[in-house]
Amino acid sequence: MVLTLTDLGTEILIHIFQFCNINDLCRLKQTCVRFNNVINYNFDVILSRPALVTNQKHPYIQDRSAILLTSSTKWQISHNWRIGRYKEKAYLYERMNYIPWLNLEKGIIWISRGPYIKAYKRLNNNKIDVRHHLHVLSGNNLSDISKFTKRGNCLVSGQCDGSLWVWTKQGNKITTSTEKHQKEVVSVDIHNNIIVSGSRDCTFKLWNCRNNFTQISLIHTNHVSDRLWSTSFNENGSSLAIGTSGCNDRAALKIFDVHRFVVLKCFCLKLIYLK
Repeated sequence: MVLTLTDLGTEILIHIFQFCNINDLCRLKQTCVRFNNVINYNFDVILSRPALVTNQKHPYIQDRSAILLTSSTKWQISHNWRIGRYKEKAYLYERMNYIPWLNLEKGIIWISRGPYIKAYKRLNNNKIDVRHHLHVLSGNNLSDISKFTKRGNCLVSGQCDGSLWVWTKQGNKITTSTEKHQKEVVSVDIHNNIIVSGSRDCTFKLWNCRNNFTQISLIHTNHVSDRLWSTSFNENGSSLAIGTSGCNDRAALKIFDVHRFVVLKCFCLKLIYLK
């Protein structure tokens, strides 16, 4: 009786395949059904390290994904990213030059264009139904949208004039109080009924939403003495990360306590130039 590689046990094949790189594994998958099944179902074990970009392990990422990728597909995409291999296709065209912002959900993609936010349906063939939009959010005398984010049924947009707008699922819009940033809003995030907004005026503001987002009041304003780029809550909303340009040896990343209004940690990023 002659034994072939396909007759070996799964554990032995996995051990052998661990000496192969991604290109060899892809070729082995094409040789027979046995190798294809073993590699597909044990890809993470064989390579023993997470794939780049396409992990899909966090529930937040899984909820936004239209399809859940297999382990082998993740590694194929990861390998393509590493060597710079990709396909590019344009779905939407605009005559005017806008800087759009996107928010991706499992079945919908939200895109801002000037003073408008439009929602398009994601199709099963990795395409977008650009002929029909599901929602259009706009308002009278509304300045261009510089950044927006969506959590649940609430969408918050920061405007170029420094104001903040909140949109509910029904399409109603509620502006903040007369207080606003002095310059363009560059970052917004929301957790439950608390909103944070960052601006080019080197400040970030915390807002409290009440009565089903019909009333929005300013809680706190903090000056960071540096150009602010991003703001983001942690998962439970107890703290938020503030990202700045980090000029003049200032801390480029700060962790801020939402309840006590104090800085918990600072992280400095230093660049080393080689001659």
